[in-house]
Amino acid sequence: MRSLLFIAPLALLAACNNSADTANATGADADAPPAAPANPEPPLTVVADAENAIQWAGTYTGTDATGANVSLTLNAGDTYSWSATPASPSQGAASSTNGSFSWYRDGSRIRLDDAGGNAVYAVGNGVVFKLANADAPITGTMDRATALIRTVSPVPVAPAAPGTPPQ
Repeated sequence: MRSLLFIAPLALLAACNNSADTANATGADADAPPAAPANPEPPLTVVADAENAIQWAGTYTGTDATGANVSLTLNAGDTYSWSATPASPSQGAASSTNGSFSWYRDGSRIRLDDAGGNAVYAVGNGVVFKLANADAPITGTMDRATALIRTVSPVPVAPAAPGTPPQ
């Protein structure tokens, strides 16, 4: 009888452990695939003839390969402002430049002038991508590591009322 009293608690303890293991193995998350992100990031692509097909003017920001914060503002008159702020003071001082850019014939890439180091960017809807050179491929989904995302769009100018002289 004594051995029965001793075995009963052990059996109860073993049953608790088995039910916990069974709950973990057969729970809703046991064989379920990992949850998809709530808001997956859309693919970033270059737009064919972006020069004419989309609103590309605005300020684009992101980080470069060194971790510096980069800002590129493209203006409707084919001028730009570019600035970079290093991630740490040991990487040097902040720099900036202004100048003009030109569109390639495909209307999907721009080249900054000499002041901008002749840098080449591919233009997408709300995004620009720094390219290694003018011959870099610009089809399909582009690398987010080279993307600058538009954070500021230009304010549209309201048309003047009829009969109002231009300012």
